[in-house]
Amino acid sequence: MEKKYLTLALALLPLIFSACTFEDPNQPSPTYSRKTTSTRTTLTPSSTSTLTVSSTSTISSNTGSTTSTESTTTSTLGENTYKIIAQDNKFTPEELRLSAGEEVRIILENWDPKSHTLMNEELKINWHLPYRLDKSTPSTRNQSFNPTIKGSFYLEDKNVNDMYVKLVVE
Repeated sequence: MEKKYLTLALALLPLIFSACTFEDPNQPSPTYSRKTTSTRTTLTPSSTSTLTVSSTSTISSNTGSTTSTESTTTSTLGENTYKIIAQDNKFTPEELRLSAGEEVRIILENWDPKSHTLMNEELKINWHLPYRLDKSTPSTRNQSFNPTIKGSFYLEDKNVNDMYVKLVVE
């Protein structure tokens, strides 16, 4: 009879441990209190064939404040072509500035192991981005659209908190 209970206990052991939560080594310790974290990345055309990416990051905590200096890199893409990268449940850049009435091409790259969907009802955008198949290659999609409404809009992945790209149409 005891052998039966031992077998049952050994069979349930993986279920018991799968319900346990372990601290993520990439996240701060629960005893560490973070006050604020802000990162801003903006993508703007600097000429007909290059794009400039600017990024500033500030982290304030109980132990002090750290601000990274603004960095700028330039990559060559076609005219009116922008790249949105999904990685670590964040979109980069966080903001795109577009001209109303001009068709743009968006290259979507997903480095995450899960799929994402960029949505905005006003702009009638519902773009699905499948997950990457292997760690060395992102999944990639190309989308084109013509923003006709001026204003600020958010392309959001409603399944992930704080995962969005702000579109400023001027």
